[in-house]
Amino acid sequence: MAAKAGKVEAVDGAFRAHVQYRGGAGENQNIYGPRRNTEAAAQSDLDSMRGAAAEYSNDRTEAYEAMQVEAARLRDRASRTKETDAPLSKAGRVAEDDGDFRANVPYTAATGQKAHLLGPRRPDAWAAEQDLVAMRGAAAVFPEDRVEAFQAMRAEARRIQDRAKYAREIQEATFRRMSSAASDSEDDDCLVMDELDPDEWWRDLQDGKTTSKASEPKSRKEELTTIQATEELLNTFRPRVESVDELKRLLESRADPNAPPPEGRITPLQHVLTFAPRETVAKMRDLLLSYGAAESSEDSKDWTIRQDSDLVEDHS
Repeated sequence: MAAKAGKVEAVDGAFRAHVQYRGGAGENQNIYGPRRNTEAAAQSDLDSMRGAAAEYSNDRTEAYEAMQVEAARLRDRASRTKETDAPLSKAGRVAEDDGDFRANVPYTAATGQKAHLLGPRRPDAWAAEQDLVAMRGAAAVFPEDRVEAFQAMRAEARRIQDRAKYAREIQEATFRRMSSAASDSEDDDCLVMDELDPDEWWRDLQDGKTTSKASEPKSRKEELTTIQATEELLNTFRPRVESVDELKRLLESRADPNAPPPEGRITPLQHVLTFAPRETVAKMRDLLLSYGAAESSEDSKDWTIRQDSDLVEDHS
C-alpha cells in the first residue's frame, strides 16, 4: 500500500525519504525525497509523500504518481531555499562595508536570486560579530526546520537593526542637547566663573548657609519626546541627587528603561541600585520595574547586596 510505503535512509552523512515499488512491467521503481541534514526532516518528507498517496487509496498507479509529484515538489523547494546547505546556526560572516563592519548571511531566495541578511553597520568588527552571534542563536532555536530558522534569523536581524537605529537617535539627541546647552550658556558660564569665589562658596557650604549654586533649580523641559526622555534617563538623570518624581516624569514621558546604554555607562536600573540614597533607592527601583525595566539575575543579586549593606549601615 503506497500510503505506508517507504523509509528514511542515510546517504553520505545526510538523510532522505526513499520509496521503492514495482512498476507495471515488474521492474523496480524509486522515488527519492531531497537530502536533509536531519533524520526528522527526511521523515517529514516521507510523511508528506505518503499523504499525497493516501488521496488515491483505491488506485495504486495514481497513488505512486502522486508520490512522485510530491517528491519532486519537495526537491524543488529544497533546491530553491538551499535546505541542504549547512545549518543556519553556523551560516554567515562579518564583512567590511565601506569602512564599517556588519553581519552578512547570504542565502538563495525562493525566486532563485542571491540575497543577504544584514546586520546594522558597526564601527568595529567585534560589535558586528556579536550581531552575527545573535542572529545565529535565533536560528539555532529551530534545528529541525530550516524555514523557521531562517524566519527567526531574519526577525532577529530586523530587531538588531531597529535597536541600532534607536541607539543612534539617542546619541543624536545627546549631541543636540549638549550643543544647545553649550550655545545658550557660553557667556553666562564665563560671568559665573568671574563673579564666584570658590573659597567663599566652600566656606558657606561648611557653615550650613545656602549657596547660590545649591539654590538654583535644575532646569528641565516640561514636555519631552520619547527619544529626549530616554536620552535624559540614560545620560543626565542622577539618582543620587534627583527625586523619585523626576524619575517618574521621565518614565511618564515614555523614556525607555531598557534602551541600550551609551558606551561606558550602565542601565538606569543599575544606576539606581548603585547610586540612589537609602531613602529613595527602593522607590526608584520599584518605579523602573513598574515601567518595564528588565531585571537580570545579576541585578537581582546586586539589589540583595544593596539591601544588606543599607541594613548594616542602619545598625552601625
